[in-house]
Amino acid sequence: MWIDVIFLIHVAECEFECAISCFLTFILYSVLFSSCLSKDKTIDFTVLEVLEGGTLKKLQEASRNDLGGRTVDRKFKQFLREIFSDGVWKEYEENFPSEVQKMMYDFIRLKQVDEDVQISCPDNLREQAQKKKEIKTFFDSVEGASWDEGVIRISREKLRSFFDESLQGITKSLREELQKDLNIGSIVLVGGFAESQILRQHITDQFGPQYKVLCPLRPQEAVLKGAVELGRNPKLVSSQKKGPACLNWFS
Repeated sequence: MWIDVIFLIHVAECEFECAISCFLTFILYSVLFSSCLSKDKTIDFTVLEVLEGGTLKKLQEASRNDLGGRTVDRKFKQFLREIFSDGVWKEYEENFPSEVQKMMYDFIRLKQVDEDVQISCPDNLREQAQKKKEIKTFFDSVEGASWDEGVIRISREKLRSFFDESLQGITKSLREELQKDLNIGSIVLVGGFAESQILRQHITDQFGPQYKVLCPLRPQEAVLKGAVELGRNPKLVSSQKKGPACLNWFS
């Protein structure tokens, strides 16, 4: 399950690496369960101040929009429906839901990159399409996709277009948070959606000149690791001002 979270952090005078470690620990605990319930549909925003010595103070509760990674998945599925018109995709979804689910699972990996991608076309979808017409002709009326011997090729530009609605919403929400005069110093991206090169580059382009944009090497693992640590020791952090000593999340 992907959990999509963007965090804002106010950093006081303390060692930055230690502050980020403490910050991730606290934040992951504070929004983990609400994010799980959202079934990957949302982006959550939380603002914390990291005080001297690594203690934490929550400045603002998590806010949320519904433009997470699932929005990108929905755009991809809409594109498949556009390609396989004449009711082909609808019938395929109804008859082979497990195969559709596998295609969407494969797309999770593909949307992490920022380049041309390809996804295998299941035999049942191909056979169903060919009952209508030659499968190559389904691609004549769409831009950004082509057929190549059992594989659907999607251009980099088309892949990026699946992110447009999500990125616009995230940018708008972030700007609203940043205009609240909370003295934000950094933006930290964690969760499954943060695996996306397109998302990370967009946030860096939009906010990098003014803010430090950070993302752990394994942003989804950071969420799970935070949950495990806090499950083992619930007293590790509190929702008030006390936080743990430095934890090496980035090591």
